[in-house]
Amino acid sequence: MSGSRVWTSTDGGDNWTTRLTDTNKPDRLDRGSKSIAYHPTQSNELWLAANRSGQTSSLWRSTDNGAFWAGIGGTTTFVNERVRTIHINPLAVNQIWVGTSAVTGLSTLGGLWCSAGTGATWTKVWNNGGAQTEHYGSPGVNSIARNAAGISVFSTNDGVWQVTATDWNNPATYTATQRTWNGQSIPNVTVLANNTFWASEIGDQTWAPRVSSDGITWTDRQIALSPAYIPEWSTAAQIAASNRVYGREPPSQPRVM
Repeated sequence: MSGSRVWTSTDGGDNWTTRLTDTNKPDRLDRGSKSIAYHPTQSNELWLAANRSGQTSSLWRSTDNGAFWAGIGGTTTFVNERVRTIHINPLAVNQIWVGTSAVTGLSTLGGLWCSAGTGATWTKVWNNGGAQTEHYGSPGVNSIARNAAGISVFSTNDGVWQVTATDWNNPATYTATQRTWNGQSIPNVTVLANNTFWASEIGDQTWAPRVSSDGITWTDRQIALSPAYIPEWSTAAQIAASNRVYGREPPSQPRVM
């Protein structure tokens, strides 16, 4: 995906077919977000988060590998909010979650929307209680991660939250609870093969990422570069002298879109 086009490949990337030429997603570089998702069990089903010229929805689905696209969410759900990231649980493929951000002039709040019916109906599970975030304005969801044990977390511009439920087939029973980094913008949370979660923060480079095995307790995991490994932008002496800890992202810088 680029700023105006979407391509697909069916041979491992050797050849590409242009599928859309009207996408308009200036925030496509959102860190942590996943704008494209293939269905885990339907080989030709593709989901896309994108604004399209002359169209209203920002969530699209194709069941023929991109030849035809249908807007999802009706006339309002993903029209007044911009879909930023998509997650489909491979262990419960009827559960599709998307994170949104606000659209200036159309809505005041982004949030987490969940469907337990393959996208037929949607429930807004989180919007920061209907309030602006502490430091970063209207709430929005950056990324979503769920592991094999069913633990579900998502990152926002107001920390990392966990979703619990009494019935995963009924989003009305979902509850979102803030777990770590209150008041901070967290661009990414991801799950590793061992089912642990890692989250990174936009901030000073001396801060460490945080790791959790249960979505509730998060601990700093500092990542220090050893002088034995010399990246191309530095030297062993510079690493040893500065004793910098790596892991979280540096403060945001202006980007050319």
